[in-house]
Amino acid sequence: MVYLISDDIFILINYMSFVQWWSVGMSILALIYLRITRPEMERPIQVSLFSLIVLVLLIRTQTNNSE
Repeated sequence: MVYLISDDIFILINYMSFVQWWSVGMSILALIYLRITRPEMERPIQVSLFSLIVLVLLIRTQTNNSE
């Protein structure tokens, strides 16, 4: 929250980038969780579990680099 008060535009850009990657990562983790706990649910778009795990790992490395 302190980042939002800052006058430095680069801090704000880093903060927004982190928040975006974090929200994408949480969405993908939710997909993985639902796929494991409720495999019978109808999915209009089917994505392989391997690609979701790779995306989570990439997002994790991206957010670790931005801190």
